[in-house]
This record gives sequence, structure tokens and C-alpha cells, in this order.
Amino acid sequence: MPLKLEVCLIIVFIVLFTFLTGIVTTVSGIEKTFIIQLNVKNVDNANILAANLSRLEKDLSLQEIFITAQFDLGHFQRIELKDVDGETIFKRSFDEEIDKDVPTWFKDYYPLQAPFAAAEVIDGWNAYGVLEVESDTSGYRKELWNLAERIFWSYMFIGLISTLIGVIFVNALLIPLNNMVKQANAFINKQFIKIKTPFTTEFQKIVHATNTLADRMRMSLEEENRRLDALKYESSHDLSTGISNRKQAFSALSSQLAFRDTEGQNIVFMLHFGKFGLIAANQGEKKAEELMREFTRELTKVVDGLRDQRSDAFIGRIRDYRIMGMMVETFDIHIVQKHLQELAIRFTEQHKDEGLAICGAVQYLFSTDTVTGIVNKLDIILTPLIDENRAGVACEDTREKPALFESEADWQRCLNDAIREDQVSFFDAPLFNLECNTLIHYQSWLGLRLNGVDYRAGSFIHWARKLNLMEKIEFIAIKKLCARIKGSDFKYDYSLLLSDRFLTNQYCLAKLDEFASLHTKSICKLNIEFRESTVIEHANAFGDFCKRYKPLGIKIGLRKVGDKFSLINGLQEYGLDYLKLDTLFTHDITTNPTNQLFLRGFCSLAHSMNIRVYADGVIGDEATAVLKNIGVDGLNRPDLIY
Repeated sequence: MPLKLEVCLIIVFIVLFTFLTGIVTTVSGIEKTFIIQLNVKNVDNANILAANLSRLEKDLSLQEIFITAQFDLGHFQRIELKDVDGETIFKRSFDEEIDKDVPTWFKDYYPLQAPFAAAEVIDGWNAYGVLEVESDTSGYRKELWNLAERIFWSYMFIGLISTLIGVIFVNALLIPLNNMVKQANAFINKQFIKIKTPFTTEFQKIVHATNTLADRMRMSLEEENRRLDALKYESSHDLSTGISNRKQAFSALSSQLAFRDTEGQNIVFMLHFGKFGLIAANQGEKKAEELMREFTRELTKVVDGLRDQRSDAFIGRIRDYRIMGMMVETFDIHIVQKHLQELAIRFTEQHKDEGLAICGAVQYLFSTDTVTGIVNKLDIILTPLIDENRAGVACEDTREKPALFESEADWQRCLNDAIREDQVSFFDAPLFNLECNTLIHYQSWLGLRLNGVDYRAGSFIHWARKLNLMEKIEFIAIKKLCARIKGSDFKYDYSLLLSDRFLTNQYCLAKLDEFASLHTKSICKLNIEFRESTVIEHANAFGDFCKRYKPLGIKIGLRKVGDKFSLINGLQEYGLDYLKLDTLFTHDITTNPTNQLFLRGFCSLAHSMNIRVYADGVIGDEATAVLKNIGVDGLNRPDLIY
């Protein structure tokens, strides 16, 4: 039996016991008071009547008239005049009951029997007889019953209020206990959360101990996270500026070309730090590196400021004097060029005394490109600016594929038509468990049917974001996925990547609440994913999302994880089900021992928090075997046909 129920029953028992004993003692006390009052009344009436009879002539008719008059005026049960021998001279009694509505059990328990009173009647100096007077108790008994009823209902009201207050108090008292149970369950799931210290001393000791354990486990995980981050940082970042190094930058570019959605408007840019060598020679390498660090900080702000214009981005230092960057699913290449050019001209003007000139080039990324080919093309675009030592950013606005629609009005019309007609489509890829080779779930890549053709998200996502339609498309996708789940007789799980705009849109979340409440069985087979960068930028919203939808049975995971994993605060408190590694760390896993070492520690850390680790876009049996040995739990193989 639950402790809460036990305590509530105890409170009810105590209140009921107090209630019953209170009624019994109160009514019994009133009964005794009535008996005393009746006794006094009997004595007073007997004495007065006897005195008056003693003064009357001893004529039987007069005595009868007098006694009858007194009997009719008062509430008497019996008035009887007896002679000195005990024989009745005259008697009046009241045989009716005015307490017929009083229950028999009450009459039996409270008989209200007051003793009759007797007084001597004299005739001159001689004794004449004895007058006995007994008051009628039925009226008092009825009044006692009425009082008992009023007391009952008043005590009942007080008892209910007391019980309610007691239950509220117990609930408040047991809140810390409920929190401790939640904390214990969270510990079982490797979520090392802390709870508020209660006021109750005994609970304080327990909570202090569990919170201390949570702190120690969190510190242990954070220390392991820092160790992994340090390992990754040293091998993948430029130690001077803190951005990616040449190897990491080329690896990111290579993985984008090999595995990611190549239908989107992905752009690549290169910035040249003119006269870097001359500044280093004349003013020292320290001065040159200070300028480079200052510039990369400004460049990072520009790239972060373009968050609404793209999905993902990275920048890396590929030479002492050159920085390369990429933006995925970018809305407009000219907007990127404009911001980069403003930065280049502003920074050059600020440091014109050093002879510095920042120039750059930006172009679209083609699916047929190679890393070397991209660098060569950017070099060609950069050459005129370098030769002139002129600040600015050149743009090569040549797309691999023509835009689906030229005008904003056409995009608005077509996307709204697709939303209205529920023309959301999916490109599925199965994710398999490496241990037993069973299906974990289907990864559903979002698509839209436009003009009768299915397009991947990269073809339209930039316009959907600009027109604030992305959240509507994603909500339709959730509904259609749940319909597919129901259509498969709930056999398969499906995963769907959602944007940061859906995460922060309260209207969409409210609609999801309503939909989930109506489709509880389907929603339990749904896996919702967010990018690692989304969680970093919207940590509070993501935490609220997990608390809101994990109890409904929705599995929640992160995508493209690894590069900034250490920046996710309180990861152990989210209750994540899985993490999907960025292809940046897996595409060359067979030849990259540093990534192998990093991912081995990463998997160990994730497993210590009861989080499974999956890999996207794995090519070849050798890579599969390496990832399985490292500790990856599942992956998909685009090179296999299922």
C-alpha cells in the first residue's frame, strides 16, 4: 500500500475517532444537564404545588381542579396525589409521545430519565398526603436529538475540512519523497539530476546524500567530457585561433561531398590574409597571430549572425594566411558575400597601417566537386584580388542546378499548395543494430512533392525558412509519419529531424500536444531528432521539450553530434535515447586513429549515461567492423540496398 494512502487513512481514522467521541461526549454532557434541570424542576414544582394544596380546603373537587390546571399549564408526565397510606387520591398523566421521530436506538442510548419529586401535603397540623411530580422528558429527548443532529453535521463539516487539510498537508509533506523517487528513477536511467532540499530534517539528510552523488557523477562525466574534448581539440583545431585546422576543415568538406544532402544550396568560401608573411617578418609572428585571432573572432560572429540563412556551418584555417568555410542549405550566396565583404573591408581599414588586406572568394558547392578541385577554383577567383592587394570578396554565382522557382511569389504559392495538400514525402534509410542486425528504426529524410516531383529538403528548406513555413511542413511530416506507423500495424519506428524553429514555436508545440493526446499509440513509435547545434543554441527550450514529450513515449535523439558535444550543458539530465554521430568523424574512420580513439571514449561516455550511439552514412564492411569494435550501437549503410 502506498505511504500516501496509509498516512491519509491514518488521518481519516483519527478524524473519525475524534468525530465520534466528540459527538458522544457532547451529547452525553447535554443529557446530564437536561437531567439535572428536570430534577430541579420536579423538586421546585412539587414543593410549590404541595404548599398550594396545603392551603386549599381538602375538597376533592377543588384539588382535582387545581392539579388539572397546573398539569395543563406545565409539561408534566405525571402529577399524582396520594394519601398517607400510599393510596392514590387523584392522578393526571400524559401518555402521548412528542418524540416519535426520534430513533429508538437514540431513546435507548439516551433515556433521559429524571427522578420524580415528592412533597408532603398537610391539613392544618396533620399530614394529609404526598404529592408526586414527574416532568415530561419526551420534549427534552426530541430537543436532545435535534441538538445531536446539529452537532453531527457541524462535526462532520469540521471533520471533512480537517481531513482535507490533512491530505493537503500530507501531499505537501510527501512532495520531497516523490521528488526523491523521481531522482532515484533518473539515476537508474543514468540521469544524474539534483532536487531541491526539503524542510523536513530526515528528508534533508537523504536528499543531501543523493544530490552529492549526482554532483560527483556529473563532475565525473564532465571531466570525461573535457578529456575527450581536449583530445579532439588538439587533433582537430588550430591552437592559435581555436577554429578547425587544415585536416579537420578538409575532412568536413569531404564528408559533406560524400554523405550529406547535395541537393541544397551549399556554399564554400575562402578568405586570404594578405601580407601575413610580411607582417610576421616585420612585426613578429606574435603580432601576426594576434591579428589572425582577432579576425577569426570577428568572422565567427559573422557566421553565427547568419544562422537564419543556413543550417550548419564551419570555418577552418587551412594555411597560416588562409581560412576556409562552408555553409549548408544557404538561402542566398550574395547575402553571405555581402557580410563577408563588409568584414574584410572593415578589418582591412582598421589595420591599414600594418599593410593588411583581407580578400576572399565564395562559390556554390557542387556534388561532383573534390576537395582539391574546390581549393583550386577558389584560388582562381582569389588571384585578381591578391595581385591587386585589394580588400573585398568575389562571388562565383554559378549553380549546379537551376532554382526550382525564380520569384518569391512562386515559392510562396508552391509551398503553400504543398502544405495545403499535405504533399510531404520521405526518403527512408533503415538503421540497424550492430549487435543483432535487427532494425532499430527508419530514418525519414524530409521531402516535398512540388509540381509532381519529390524533392529533398535541401531543394526548398532555405525558402521554407525565409517564408516561415518550415514549422508547418514539419508538423505535417509528424502527422504523416504517425499515419505510416499506424498503417504498418505499429511494427516499425521512424525518426524525423526537426528544426530549431519548431522547437521554439509554442503554437506548433501546442498542436503537437493535441495530436499526441489523440494518437498515443502511434506517437510512441516516433523518434524526434534535433541537431547538436540546435541544442546548444536553445538549451532551455530543448530541456522543456524533453520534459514535455519523453513521458508520452517519444524517443528523443541528437543528430550530427561530435564537433561541439562538450558545449551541451546538463546532457545527463535530458534523458536522451540516442546520439547520431556527425559523418565528419566516421567517413574516414578506417584510416583515422585519432577519430577512433575519440569515438571510443565518446561511446563509453554516452553508454555511462544510458545513451545509445548510432552512425550515419557508413560505407563498407571494414568501416562497419571498426565502428562496432569502437562501441557504436547501430548504423545505416547507404552502399547497401535493402
